[in-house]
Amino acid sequence: FKKCSIAGIEYGEGYCEVERAIARKNGTLLPDDPPPPAACDKGFKFVDDRLLFGNWRNEQTSDMIQQFFFNLMVNHEVQVEYGSANPEMPLFQAESPDEGAFVSAARNMGFFFSKRMMRDVHTVVSQSADASKANILHDSKEIVWTLLASNAFDNNRKRTSIVIQDNSTGKILLLVKGADTSVMPFVEAACPYFDKTQQHIDKFGDQGLRTLVFAGRELSQQQWDEWNALYEEAAKLAEGREAALRQLASHLEEDHMSPGLPSALFDASTAYQKTLKLHGVTALEDKLQENVGDCIAQLAKAMIKIWVLT
Repeated sequence: FKKCSIAGIEYGEGYCEVERAIARKNGTLLPDDPPPPAACDKGFKFVDDRLLFGNWRNEQTSDMIQQFFFNLMVNHEVQVEYGSANPEMPLFQAESPDEGAFVSAARNMGFFFSKRMMRDVHTVVSQSADASKANILHDSKEIVWTLLASNAFDNNRKRTSIVIQDNSTGKILLLVKGADTSVMPFVEAACPYFDKTQQHIDKFGDQGLRTLVFAGRELSQQQWDEWNALYEEAAKLAEGREAALRQLASHLEEDHMSPGLPSALFDASTAYQKTLKLHGVTALEDKLQENVGDCIAQLAKAMIKIWVLT
């Protein structure tokens, strides 16, 4: 987790490997990145005092920052384990290293994904102005969310989404993450930092970083009930089930919802609405594990051909 863009503001200090390679080619040596605070998770390299350990509360856009890291905290399939050495600190088990990085980033900002039990997602948000010193078991607020639906990634949509409900208030949220080309077109037209965010996406790409856009919106109970009824019907189909479920996911994310005409959800020509609220953009840097470079060099000396698959 190297950099991010929230509400049109870029966060994250230091240089990326691509920037350093270009500088070396031009005969320039860039300074070393500042080390992350000692209280950060092991391997967490993000540095920006404006955000870390609850400092984000002092930002003028703190509401948007909270939405962004909330999305990172819950929008994933990470499992949590607690070790005996430090039972208060979780170990995140993620099939995707990206999702592990997102959950770790949220935790270092004071947003703790604590456990997953069946369809219940337990979250803890630190109430301290300095989360690095807060005892999260005593200085925190726990909120339990019910996972109502999960729409997996596919090559057509190029995004994933979940629908969750706050067990205490009943509020229902749709949370989306995906490629900029698959999320940005559906962001609300009135978003004041749309252009600035797109500039950051382009800049991150030029720096060799992989970007992901996070967005979401609140759903009414009626919207959820109508969509879920169609989803349950599609799940029973003997033929065309997967295609129908993918199409329903698209219609929810792109807001093709037509009041009073639920069947329109299956009509791909139904006009979409720009209703997603832009939460922010993550920028990850891919790095090889230690000694991988030396290993590849030795394989090359042995005349072993190497392919890199991405």
